[in-house]
Amino acid sequence: MKRAVGVVDQRGVSKRIVAAAALVAAAVLGPVRAITADEPAGVPSGELAVPALEAAPGTDPEPAGGELGSWQASTPLAAGASPSEETAVLGETLSADDALTAVGAASGSNKFVPVTPTRVLDTRDGTGGWWGKVPVNGDLPVAIAGTAGVPGNASAVVLNLTVTEAEQLGFVTVFPADQGLPNASSINVEYSGQTVANLVTVPLGSGGVRIYTQLRTHLLADVAGYYVPAASSTSGRFQAVAPLRLLDTREPGQHPGRFAAGEQLDLDVAGLVGLPRTATAAVLNLTATEPTAAGFLSVTPQGAPIGGVSNLNVAGAGQTIANQVVVPLNNGVATVYSAVGSHVIVDLAGWYSGSEGATSSDGLFVPVTPGRLLDTRDPANSPIAPRKPGANAIVDVTAASRRGIPAGGVSALVVNATATEATGAGFFTLFGAGLGRPLASNLNVNFPGQTVPNHAVVPVSTAGFSFFTSSGASLIVDVSGYFTGAAPSPSVGYVPNTSAGPPSTGPHSFLYQMNDGSFARWNPCSAITYQVNYSGAPAFARSEVAKAIAKVEAATGLDFVDLGETTLGNDGSPPAGVKAVISFVNSAENPNINNVAGLGGGSYYTPQNGRDAYVADGFVLINESTTYQQGTGPIGLEGLLLHEIGHMVGLNHVQDIREVMYPVMHTLPDGGFGPGDLEGLWHLGAAQRCLNTGASGFGTQSLGETEGDPIRVQQFQDGDTDSGTGTDGDRGRLVVAYCDLSANPALTADLLANRGDGTRVAAVTSMATPGSA
Repeated sequence: MKRAVGVVDQRGVSKRIVAAAALVAAAVLGPVRAITADEPAGVPSGELAVPALEAAPGTDPEPAGGELGSWQASTPLAAGASPSEETAVLGETLSADDALTAVGAASGSNKFVPVTPTRVLDTRDGTGGWWGKVPVNGDLPVAIAGTAGVPGNASAVVLNLTVTEAEQLGFVTVFPADQGLPNASSINVEYSGQTVANLVTVPLGSGGVRIYTQLRTHLLADVAGYYVPAASSTSGRFQAVAPLRLLDTREPGQHPGRFAAGEQLDLDVAGLVGLPRTATAAVLNLTATEPTAAGFLSVTPQGAPIGGVSNLNVAGAGQTIANQVVVPLNNGVATVYSAVGSHVIVDLAGWYSGSEGATSSDGLFVPVTPGRLLDTRDPANSPIAPRKPGANAIVDVTAASRRGIPAGGVSALVVNATATEATGAGFFTLFGAGLGRPLASNLNVNFPGQTVPNHAVVPVSTAGFSFFTSSGASLIVDVSGYFTGAAPSPSVGYVPNTSAGPPSTGPHSFLYQMNDGSFARWNPCSAITYQVNYSGAPAFARSEVAKAIAKVEAATGLDFVDLGETTLGNDGSPPAGVKAVISFVNSAENPNINNVAGLGGGSYYTPQNGRDAYVADGFVLINESTTYQQGTGPIGLEGLLLHEIGHMVGLNHVQDIREVMYPVMHTLPDGGFGPGDLEGLWHLGAAQRCLNTGASGFGTQSLGETEGDPIRVQQFQDGDTDSGTGTDGDRGRLVVAYCDLSANPALTADLLANRGDGTRVAAVTSMATPGSA
């Protein structure tokens, strides 16, 4: 484990922060975009400004054919037509245990049959019977059954759909050929010339699909597999997993840096995560990041030809983009190929069973007519709408008994997830509600205003699923089916986040800040016990502490429980068995209080998975040498307590005198907290979901930490001055780190080498057992 002072997103690390003064720009929510009247309701497309992005169109593995003629079909699929049926696919024999039926899959369950990726549509060269670009508002029927080995009784198909040489921004939707255009989208195009791909799972209607294009563009489609009816089966049953990282070329030891242009790598999926070698296919999320130029990436079965189809298109240098891939496995192995120099990330989302093992009805697929489960712009489809989620927001979505999804017996959903109107660059993750956010992402945006979709297979809990945004964006989820099976229950104490948003907007920042933009907070599903050391306090201190605590509780919804008085806490450490302490001290008892009115902060842990960082304990130190008054005036004790408890809860300083968190004591607004304070406290409070801390009463997720593994770091930064000085005391930063030097020499070296600007390491003390915070 490595530790660098000033880099706060570390795995398995405990940190102690006292009144940090770093200023972070406040994120103010932007306007919510309205759907225009000439646009299909709810479809995430529309009137986004073309970004100032210098990027050449992505290159597809097959040469562009250009405009070959007018948009026409040689043998279009007629309404109600039944293409020829084939039953032998990739040598698979349909066995008796599959209990095949002739009914459409929309009324029953289905098993999956992978195929070696095969191109069935390319409007550049006439593949699939269509020549030339599809026009604006085009409606292209595509026969699927009877092509690429897909049999006539197939109920749904998995396609990798690519838009290339697009002439304007807009969206593309794939849907069953015998149905109308749904309120859903499959791909979003953001600028002229763009090449972009997305995986699509779509039910078949009359043996085919239709593709609606809001823009003029070429289209490509590659079949990755299909579903056929089965009441039970041995093979083709899906097993969802919490996303697991298989490859990250940015990590030392996994791969010597970026893929070189034209490089391929055999990825032993089964060996890396213990899948059976008989698994027929894997569901992967493929991400390219920091590419050197435009190009494409593909994932194919080991031994299959490379370069015939693509899974992911990169528009230009520096882009980060992802796409989900369903790939057949050859003895558990798939081949990753990159036509361009790029870092490559591969996450496993699940796998399909093979011919060995039990016969079961779990893990079978049931398609539904594509429909919208979430749109944070639309009150009818969101628990928080109309509101764009901000940075580090999580939206919890109930799926049961909606859009054709039953009330129970659902283990995972097949969805198209879209982030639109992005606030800035960031990542997005879908996961089972109350099951803990994994160290993986489903979507990546690169600039403000961007719209990015991606196919996702999302494990669900009995409470549904959650959608996380690191940077802020409007969030959209369209469902196309589900997998059967039992869903787990959420972690103990899970409470869904259905709040409409903070009570106000204003400047605020967070004390326990992570590198990825997230922040640690107290678990709202567990009480914060505290004691107070009133030695040296004025006579009215008890009433002022009670009023300040009540206001913090009202602003956050957190539950503070008073366990009485103590004589301890002058060093900022809560008494044993207590989570927080408030203590009145002088500089002789604690020299860090010298020349400041107060200090506040606490300790937090970041689990080894880097998620769900949580505050473990807290403290407030009040300089008893200052003469205070009652209330929230310029030297009011209640006002100072609100400020320091604000630090303890997780707020940082802001340079706005209207807020409590302004770093100099001043007269506070009526009620204490200002609008920015209240917004920040909402993000830190009970409106957010429970955290999985691994401790009793905090949930059930294991953090993977061992006794003595974390480092305890005390950071004493700029304190809060009283009104007599008129300025914030600039005392630099004193870091005291405790670790076992004999067991952690690398940690000590890393700490000393990365202490950051203005930091001086006062002591690195060897001890038999590292201090626990």
